[in-house]
Amino acid sequence: MRRWIRSHLTYANVMATLAVFLVVGGGTALAAYVVSTNSQIGPGTVSGHKPPRGDHSNIIAGSVNATDLAPAAVTGSRLANASVTAAKLNLPKISFSGPDTDANDGAPHHTLLSLDGLTLGASCVLGGGSTTTLQLYVADSSGGTLRGTYSTGLGTASPQLALALPNSTPSPFASATSSGSPTYLAGEFTYANANRVVGILLDGVTNRVADSCDAHGTVIPAPN
Repeated sequence: MRRWIRSHLTYANVMATLAVFLVVGGGTALAAYVVSTNSQIGPGTVSGHKPPRGDHSNIIAGSVNATDLAPAAVTGSRLANASVTAAKLNLPKISFSGPDTDANDGAPHHTLLSLDGLTLGASCVLGGGSTTTLQLYVADSSGGTLRGTYSTGLGTASPQLALALPNSTPSPFASATSSGSPTYLAGEFTYANANRVVGILLDGVTNRVADSCDAHGTVIPAPN
């Protein structure tokens, strides 16, 4: 028996037997460190969940999150067309509706928008019992600018607006007055500060007969 064993005892047999013992007995610890550095992985080796034909994915589903992404790692050029919409950005809405019971004190009584230091406000004021006015205000605490124009009634356009906003004191920037039938207001503005540029679309109406005002709008982020 010993002769038979010695005659079949080769280097290859010994190494194969040793490998079996390592895998069965202590293989867990050994396998955990087969690859220990990035340099041991060739370029183009590890694939995501859309691997080339013939390969399979290696990344655990849901394991890559924001912590794995460097700041500014995902730029606009990496996004597919229409892959990010205003709804997905969760932009604040602009919406107000109410009676003409606000005090005529030159200050906003309702907040339409609060965004990155910019605040848009509104008041609905009864003037002398014969008119109802929708007055819009803007304030800013980040040193931005507001530019644009608006129209009222049957398309009467206001002069081009360009406001530097050095502080948080509200300033009037658009208005519409009704003495009977509804008077409409529509405006397009651009707000810019050191952090962002956005477009603001506004639509409002004041109605003396109904003693009410409303204003609604949309914030549109500028592309990078």
